Amino acid sequence: MVPSINELEIEAFSVIIRMSTDSRDLSLHDFYEMELDHVKALEEIGLKRVFFTEKHVNPYRPCPSQPVIIAAASQRTSRMRLGALVYVLPLRSPLLLAEEVSMLDHICKGRLDLGLGSGVDVGSRAEWAPIADRVTNSRFEYCLVKIEMFFSCTL
Repeated sequence: MVPSINELEIEAFSVIIRMSTDSRDLSLHDFYEMELDHVKALEEIGLKRVFFTEKHVNPYRPCPSQPVIIAAASQRTSRMRLGALVYVLPLRSPLLLAEEVSMLDHICKGRLDLGLGSGVDVGSRAEWAPIADRVTNSRFEYCLVKIEMFFSCTL
């Protein structure tokens, strides 16, 4: 059965996709302001959630810190869920990430959606020092267990 338009949850994936040709001359401050204005407008037209991707050393998709942009977006919205796709677990301290996510969810008043991943997309591998897949997978599993322990208070 196909849901009616009223039953659909409309989502936006990674508002910060790329700086368009028109926005390349903007300062980063003005670019981020423009993107945050877009998030606010998306909520106003009824979108239910928006996700941000982490991008480093990339002039066309500058988002090196998802928590910062999510915290800023939370101050301009009131209903929309805000998500990170993804936190790359092998590159992070599990304890610091768990504390950061907990704090961010409180700032967002419970509207945070969390995405966890084990690696970066192929196009981004040149941006990072590559991590061997077997190391990445075992590190992901280790970090996930530690994060689950943090949230279940069994440290």
